[in-house]
Amino acid sequence: MTLARRDFLTYSLTTAAALTALPRSGLAIPSTRRQLSLYDPRSLASLDVEYWVDGWYNPDGLARISYFMRDSRNDHVIDMDPGLVDILYALWQRTGASDPLHIISGYRSPQTNAHLAATRRGVARNSYHMYGRAADVTLPHYSIYGLREAALSLQAGGVGYYPRAEFVHVDNGPVRDW
Repeated sequence: MTLARRDFLTYSLTTAAALTALPRSGLAIPSTRRQLSLYDPRSLASLDVEYWVDGWYNPDGLARISYFMRDSRNDHVIDMDPGLVDILYALWQRTGASDPLHIISGYRSPQTNAHLAATRRGVARNSYHMYGRAADVTLPHYSIYGLREAALSLQAGGVGYYPRAEFVHVDNGPVRDW
């Protein structure tokens, strides 16, 4: 069977779109509904949102999460990667927490990231934060070490441990830790 270039591109894009709607296989999240509770300790904003309904990502829920996790320094918003959102959900579920997951940092624009990389240690110049694929999180009434262990147990991406700053970094890149 030979496909014309246009048919191949259409098939490829359709397949890619279908695959992005699937949860990350490493997470094995069985629920038909996924609700996430988030809190921003700097702005005191909170968000309770259902982002997965009956096997599909809810576009409105993902848009609300993306806005919530925007770059707070300049209000830039990009679409947060659904794989990251699944990691946040799985982490929240793994801890059994009833408190919202505190988002210390979500999306960072390239300008914000460059500024932070120039003024702080440990900020990657090509951070997953710039692509909507990382978040720095903490959870009240849960130890930072315990949160790190829970994140590592997911085997779903990168996990950074920052006990002095009291947060854990998670991203949906390759499985690794530091």
